[in-house]
Amino acid sequence: MDAEADTPPLVSFHTGVNETVGHTERLVRKAVSQGLRVCVTARPEVVAELDERLWTAVPDSFMPHAVWNGTGLSVALLEHTGVWLWPSTGDGELPWPPDLRATVWVNVATDVQFQRPWDKHIEVVPAQGEGRGLGQRRWTRFKQLGWRVEHHAVTT
Repeated sequence: MDAEADTPPLVSFHTGVNETVGHTERLVRKAVSQGLRVCVTARPEVVAELDERLWTAVPDSFMPHAVWNGTGLSVALLEHTGVWLWPSTGDGELPWPPDLRATVWVNVATDVQFQRPWDKHIEVVPAQGEGRGLGQRRWTRFKQLGWRVEHHAVTT
């Protein structure tokens, strides 16, 4: 029996985040610098702000990315882009193209689910507001599912 297959998935919760877009941008840049492919799910207004920051936050350093809502972009284009921003309006499962592979999923205060495994799953939980309560519920859900949950308290 494969020991790795028996290991429950790991989700990392980054909690107490005061500036979710800036924190998410740093996570994306770090993952890409390690050669990883990233999918970010967030509310549409957060995706729009993150989209802008990936163009402008670091002078002379555009981060190639695509915004996708399940339609309008080809899987071929997404395969050549290391960062996918996926607007989500809330609950539910988002469809995922079966042949597309990302390494890291960063979820920013939404309650979406994907029916696929990720090598790394990060939950960004705001310090205040409804996203904080949602993060607490997702933590509980992952624990109930038997996932390994780790906590990173964000202090900046």
